[in-house]
Amino acid sequence: MSPATAWLEAAFLGLIQGLTEFLPVSSSAHLRIIGPLLPSGGDPGAAFTAITQIGTEAAVLMVESEALQLSEEVMLGGVVFGHEQANIAINAI
Repeated sequence: MSPATAWLEAAFLGLIQGLTEFLPVSSSAHLRIIGPLLPSGGDPGAAFTAITQIGTEAAVLMVESEALQLSEEVMLGGVVFGHEQANIAINAI
């Protein structure tokens, strides 16, 4: 597998991790299910899964750390924007 393919797979799996993090099912399970469907055909492994989870947690903490500084209107606008963008992505699938 070429390095470019490996990077694309990693980016795709990271996207799956981020999109499924807030579903009431395991986002790690999604990585294990989707991994074998990719060209490399393998489970991404525990280290990769751990790194993507750390990245997700870091992103959540960064957003939450600024939440106290934002007005309720700005926060609600961000939620609405995220919902609209998620619908665009879901409809594209």
